[in-house]
Amino acid sequence: MPTILGKSNFKVILTEFLAQVGQASQAQEVFFLELDNFEFEQAIYSWTRENQLLDASLKQTLLDQIKVKEAVLSQNVGQDMALNADLVKLLEQKEITTLALWPLLIGDKLQGFWGILGPHLKAMTTLESYGPILTTTIVGRMVQKQLEAKLLLSDQLDTVTKTYNLVHFFQETEKVKKQITAIVHFNFLDFQLYNASHSIEEGNTLLTEFGQLLQTKFSTKLVTRLAADNFVVGYQGSDTLDLVASVHQEMMRRGQKVEAGIYFYQNQVDVPTACDFAQAACRKNRFRANTYWTVYSEELREEMVQARYLRENLDQAIATGHLKLHYQPIVRVLTGKPSSLEALTRWHDPRYGLLGPSTYVPILEASHLCYKVDMYVIEKTCQDLRQALDAGRPVVPVAINLSRDDFEFFDCVDYIETTLQRYGLDRRYLRIEITESTAMENPKLIQKAIMRLHQAGYSIWMDDFGSAYSSLNTLKDFAFDGIKLDGAFMRQLNDKSKEIVSSVINMAKKLGMHTLAEGVETRAQYDFLYEIGCEKIQGYYYGRPLLLDEQIINLEMQAMGWENQSDEELYDQLSSLQITSHSRLFLIGDDGQKLKVLYLSKKIKRMLDQGGYRTDFEFIDQIINNSLTSLGQKLKQAVMRVHQDVSPVNLILTWDNTYRLHFTLRKVASLATRQIYLLVLDEVLQK
Repeated sequence: MPTILGKSNFKVILTEFLAQVGQASQAQEVFFLELDNFEFEQAIYSWTRENQLLDASLKQTLLDQIKVKEAVLSQNVGQDMALNADLVKLLEQKEITTLALWPLLIGDKLQGFWGILGPHLKAMTTLESYGPILTTTIVGRMVQKQLEAKLLLSDQLDTVTKTYNLVHFFQETEKVKKQITAIVHFNFLDFQLYNASHSIEEGNTLLTEFGQLLQTKFSTKLVTRLAADNFVVGYQGSDTLDLVASVHQEMMRRGQKVEAGIYFYQNQVDVPTACDFAQAACRKNRFRANTYWTVYSEELREEMVQARYLRENLDQAIATGHLKLHYQPIVRVLTGKPSSLEALTRWHDPRYGLLGPSTYVPILEASHLCYKVDMYVIEKTCQDLRQALDAGRPVVPVAINLSRDDFEFFDCVDYIETTLQRYGLDRRYLRIEITESTAMENPKLIQKAIMRLHQAGYSIWMDDFGSAYSSLNTLKDFAFDGIKLDGAFMRQLNDKSKEIVSSVINMAKKLGMHTLAEGVETRAQYDFLYEIGCEKIQGYYYGRPLLLDEQIINLEMQAMGWENQSDEELYDQLSSLQITSHSRLFLIGDDGQKLKVLYLSKKIKRMLDQGGYRTDFEFIDQIINNSLTSLGQKLKQAVMRVHQDVSPVNLILTWDNTYRLHFTLRKVASLATRQIYLLVLDEVLQK
């Protein structure tokens, strides 16, 4: 019988995994205790930061006294737990004040416990946020395979679906390996949601019916349920893809989505390896749009090799500077000045060359390693900001992205705070971006984190708005300060998408949220966003991501200048101002010395063009500041009245001695001696 997972391999992998959990949670000790059911090399596997806190017998005593049947988290073990005085005293001596335990279940049988001990666990906010990390890692899957194989060795069938269990599947498939043409791995999408909305019993019924469907469609008994909602089929025919399509269609008809990975068999590969290849192909589906099956290929094998390399070399890339921070400008549309930068990583690898985030981020996310990248980004951003300030260079806020792992593996809010303090930086220099997909992964946890960040004084933006999930629900449920429209809107900018973007911008303004569009690459895209009142833009139109020094040179060559703090405070007051291309209006800035046009709507431009007038801002600025003309005098008087009384002022101007133009002038932003006025054309009457 092929080896599922050798004992020595199990020990090494599990020990490495426990070390990763311990370092992430800042624990003193992490352990896995099995209940003497399966004759492992040892009953307890553990990782300790320095010295072991509790030996095996004491761990067992602790579990016996707590009588653990479900997950437990205590921040004060001595007070929270019903323990005898001797054990409490021992825990106090060991400085164990925080403890987390949760059971490892195979089916409905308790097989052991994961445990974390320490004087403090900064990353352990709730078990709900941390527990899934253990159960979804590769080590968790391999441990479960090992336990299931030993548990079911005396039986041939899976206890739930009555298909072959894993061990018997391997045995039977190995016997006919030369006739096997394909190994197919099936996985349900959102099966946990099905269980939550129905019941565990109904979920088991669905799994049983699916196992029977696979046996019928593929005309074989070589079907096994790996774990949870994953199935594998060993097939001996030539119509694999047709049968996969048939299974998918049947499940879609039942309202369930399944995806598949296919390995077309080669005899030199053993069955467990073939199953791993099929599973790898299945996982590839999540990174491919509009597909539900993937065939394992040499290209995929190379991707797997690269993925392993990237996981194993991440720490070294950070330490050696191969992971670098690039910055891309975020420009305020009204002024054309960079108002902030976004910090983005690029991996300059000696083996694979320059890698973009789309290559390594999905790999690191799947391995729960993204938090390491984000910790580096926070540290390096603060370092760069500090150096720029010390050198007397202009500094604007920097936007950083937080991923799901940041909220589950460590206290990212505390880390941001302590890093800023260490570099002596004000909180305004960091802006936080969270994707809507991250927010929806663990809504309660993210809501609490956003509340803490707001209380500390940070601005929080929703990144990639419109890319996934139910964006409108996300806006309703989360207190974001602004939205960043996904670049896909700009890549496919047609009449329909323009209407959608315009509606989203106006909706955000009504909700009092700032607006930013990413992926802006052309003048036409810029003009459209200017017309509808989008506050900021980001994209290759102003600059691709560059190292900080290179980006500063790029922006200085464009003579764009930099937005300062007072600029930001003034222009941010316009976030709720409704501006559409259908309006007839001006925005006019007043610095206390002269007036300056900031915005001219398309309808006003068209009127001026039809009258034979120039529409460039420099010419209009000359006209409105000329106190020798009737227009200049009336506008100056109206501005003075609004500035003193705040109330809107009606203004009537004559155009070509033919028309009377009725305007309303009101103040929409004010900061010290600087004002911004909205001038709206209400009516055009013939004299």
